[in-house]
Amino acid sequence: MSKVGAGAASLILNDKLMRYDGEDYEKVMLTTRLALDYISAGDLDSARIYMKKTGERQDFIAELHSKEIQKEEDTAKEKGIKRDISLINGYPIASLNTPEVNGLKNGYQNAFSEYLAGYVYEALNNDLAQPAYKRAVELKPDSQLLKDSLAKVGKAKSDSADDSDVLLVVENGVAPTISSVTVPLPIPKAGIVPISFPVLDADPSAGFFGISVKYGSNKAVKLDKIANIDAMARKSLKDRLPGIMLRGVIRAAVKGASQAAVNQQNAAAGALLNVVNVATETADERLWKTLPSSISIARISLPKGSNKLMLETSAGTKEINVDIKNKYELIPVRVMPNAFYNLR
Repeated sequence: MSKVGAGAASLILNDKLMRYDGEDYEKVMLTTRLALDYISAGDLDSARIYMKKTGERQDFIAELHSKEIQKEEDTAKEKGIKRDISLINGYPIASLNTPEVNGLKNGYQNAFSEYLAGYVYEALNNDLAQPAYKRAVELKPDSQLLKDSLAKVGKAKSDSADDSDVLLVVENGVAPTISSVTVPLPIPKAGIVPISFPVLDADPSAGFFGISVKYGSNKAVKLDKIANIDAMARKSLKDRLPGIMLRGVIRAAVKGASQAAVNQQNAAAGALLNVVNVATETADERLWKTLPSSISIARISLPKGSNKLMLETSAGTKEINVDIKNKYELIPVRVMPNAFYNLR
């Protein structure tokens, strides 16, 4: 089914018929994760390509958002529909209005992607490192690590030639899942009609995260959480809710009109159509289920060769053994409730 056809079908049945291209934050994280894989493999040139794609994708998303919002506003005005999500009585709107969510610039940019770009550019001695770090600071202004990296970029380092500039990336838990909640809304000429909306449910594993890392001879540094995927998912949903509401109201009006027409001809057929309408009214629950709930980082200097790190997490202390070979190296790990993964 074409994207246009799927969009039209969503106005008759539900949003699940729309082509799923991924949420905007998922698209940004996709190219970011590909870059992570290349950095871990020591292929910085390929990582640079994907960080460049990440930046281009964010610019495209910003432009597309502006056009989509204008189109939705025009449609709502034409049909006399209010795009006010406060009218969705019974919806857990408070879960989308947390300080973490409201503190985000948007639902797709994150300081980790920008910082990772800066790290790659710095390793390649590219002038784009400074603006990338600057964007990361703008997105997470309370991070001292980001500020320090911006201040130090381009300056000569005093570390030994045998030392490596290591970026420890800790992916914490799992991002929220989606469930469907049905909320009755008053629809002109159709009465009170149930409309389904997606609701984000925090995964139990979200509470498991990295705290600090010990290395060398009694050295330790706290991890800095610079990307909150859970909050990004909620911000993204909050921004999309007016459009979801608009399609839901239009869909309810279409279903209501069709059922009224069938009822006039055949009451039994009308009753059957009502069952079908209720059964097909469900929210779109698709999402990238293996993304972390948040991402924390630490930047440390390690001697080349075999190293042992002790990662302090909410699930206990975890040992990481790594073999450092290059001037710049990335160590990705994943912290879960009952598991710990060294992704190198």
